[in-house]
Amino acid sequence: MTISPAPGTMLVLAAAQAPTEGVRLSQAATVAYVANENLGPGTLYITESVVSWCGGDGRGFTVDYPSISLHAISRDLAAFPHENLLLMVDGDVTGNTEGDGDGSDDSPTSDIRFVPQDKGALNLMYQSMCDCASLHPDPNDSPEDDDDEFEGGGDYMTPEGQVQLDRLEDMMDGEGQPPQSNGDGHDMDVEGDEDQFEDAD
Repeated sequence: MTISPAPGTMLVLAAAQAPTEGVRLSQAATVAYVANENLGPGTLYITESVVSWCGGDGRGFTVDYPSISLHAISRDLAAFPHENLLLMVDGDVTGNTEGDGDGSDDSPTSDIRFVPQDKGALNLMYQSMCDCASLHPDPNDSPEDDDDEFEGGGDYMTPEGQVQLDRLEDMMDGEGQPPQSNGDGHDMDVEGDEDQFEDAD
């Protein structure tokens, strides 16, 4: 059963076959927890298109990357008794439609945790998730727009900033240097002063 990005989706264990295409990592002896329910040990498959878990009884589930809002290594034993790879997925995979009771209007999310027998595999599991998730960028993100924002910077300057820039440009002389003052409000002739010092030598 694939977990859909749509809220309210219920995860149901179904007969599962190990994926064979685009597999970046397969981690045996990995216990899956869905909403803190222990599903027992199985094999985790991180592929380029989906994340799959197949239990020892031949049943399992699949999660597609667009439905995963966050993935991380969780080592907080106060929050969960085992170090794990945590996936937060869109929707309530338990089928609970009563909400989380906090009064929030946000769409519900559910936790799926993978606990490998070999804790040393967590970093590799996480990195594989990062690599595969990067193949599925959010269509709402447009990096090109961010780059365009800085082109022609003057168009994005505040009115106050533009006034200051205009004043500085007016103060600049022909050589791109601000005029020098002798302290009495009159500009000094810098070239003339340099000649005067040369004559004094």
